[in-house]
Amino acid sequence: MQAEVFLLIAMARVSEVHVQPLVIAHERIAERRQEISHEAMRSTRLDEYHRAMSISAFIVPVPSAEALVGDLRRRFDATTELGVPAHITVLVPFMDPRHITPAVLERAQSVLNTVAAFSFSLNTVACFPTTAYVAPQPAEPFIRMTKALVEAFPDFQPYGGEHQGIVPHLTVAHGDAAEASAVAAEVQSRLDAFGAVGANCTSVVLIENSTGRWEELHVFDLPKGER
Repeated sequence: MQAEVFLLIAMARVSEVHVQPLVIAHERIAERRQEISHEAMRSTRLDEYHRAMSISAFIVPVPSAEALVGDLRRRFDATTELGVPAHITVLVPFMDPRHITPAVLERAQSVLNTVAAFSFSLNTVACFPTTAYVAPQPAEPFIRMTKALVEAFPDFQPYGGEHQGIVPHLTVAHGDAAEASAVAAEVQSRLDAFGAVGANCTSVVLIENSTGRWEELHVFDLPKGER
């Protein structure tokens, strides 16, 4: 149930999850997509999804988090090399980019208009079994956006329906439990020293991966709200 973002100390070995090259020739991508079964779409990682087929995802980029976790993401989150910024995932996987019509974009905008722009902070560090992340506070607006999109597009459940519940998070490291634990400790140390990261969510970005790299497809501005 996640997408990725965080930091660490020692030079880390690349785990088995990251063995697949991150920059792959187009023919290799096509080859790989034919080989991977439908189960691959139940993966929790943006860097794993792209190997299976062309997909898209709704995210909230958090540029203010780069100073806190950018260096760690580059070392421990493979999605950085696939063009994914520090972000909080709203919904992944979403539909094949070839099927995203103006009508789909209009429907998504209508759904997202139910959540006004809001401010949030990153001040809580936690871990999934092999992932270190920072949780946004408040989490509720992110959850509302996810639920609203799922209600409008029921064929696209968060993380392919693999996990129960919705846990908004900004991934810093993924792939190895020991590394995730060490990265979480480092992020906590930085937060203790420099304080929480503040951010504003004024839009949601739809990104797509049809080539092996994630690219921005559309930006949905949220209605103005109180901050």
